[in-house]
Amino acid sequence: MNNNPFAPMFELQRQSIEQNQKMIEQSIEVQNEMSKSFVKAVESQKSAQEKGVDAWKSATETSLNVADATTPTDSTAFTDLQETINDQFDALSDIHTDVWESAERNIEAGTEVSDDMNEILLSFINDSVEIAMKTSEQFEEQSETVVDATDVEIE
Repeated sequence: MNNNPFAPMFELQRQSIEQNQKMIEQSIEVQNEMSKSFVKAVESQKSAQEKGVDAWKSATETSLNVADATTPTDSTAFTDLQETINDQFDALSDIHTDVWESAERNIEAGTEVSDDMNEILLSFINDSVEIAMKTSEQFEEQSETVVDATDVEIE
């Protein structure tokens, strides 16, 4: 039987250390999940924006086709206008692609840095917890030695 009156304190200390470790691990896990969710949200936003531009282009082409069909002239003005508008939509599409590719590269790089930092942090936390637990056990052993040396009976 352990007659060390400090034993419960050391046990409580170790439980607290373990709980803090679990809390930090869960916090990092939540952060990682949030990063994944952000990447998915960006991908969804990119897709939605692309569809919006396609719908806008289609509506514009339809409007020009209707105007061309209802105008009683053999002018190439509508054809020229359609070509100009198509060129502008192509330029917009190129810009859109460049912007999203850049954003995706930056997000990916940021996510990789975050993952690396979290891995380093977890390693540091695990090492620190291991040291703290060993230190607590050593102090408990030393306190037992002191208690045993004093020959005090605890009832």
